[in-house]
Amino acid sequence: WPQAVGWCGVSPAFVTKSRVREYLKLYVPAALSIASDFWRMSAVGAFAASLSTLDLAVFTASYRVMWISLVLTGSLTGGVGIKVAQALGASRPHDARRCVVAGLGL
Repeated sequence: WPQAVGWCGVSPAFVTKSRVREYLKLYVPAALSIASDFWRMSAVGAFAASLSTLDLAVFTASYRVMWISLVLTGSLTGGVGIKVAQALGASRPHDARRCVVAGLGL
């Protein structure tokens, strides 16, 4: 591991079995969640292949609209999560609550 100045002092001693276990508890479900999205859309795509040209065009257009909506809501959720974490980290629970209310309003 690099021990250079500015590397925040991260060393191999920081990586312990308990920390890796906690990381995997968060990583594995998240990885399976995104993988299930890809598997589901592959199944939908296989079904869509049997549709007529018009039905396939409608499916494709609606899928794009849903994807754009998902990107928008995911971005808002990520931004609100960051602002809430910053406010809570700075011991400003009132600001964190205000960020949540603003995010729900959007």
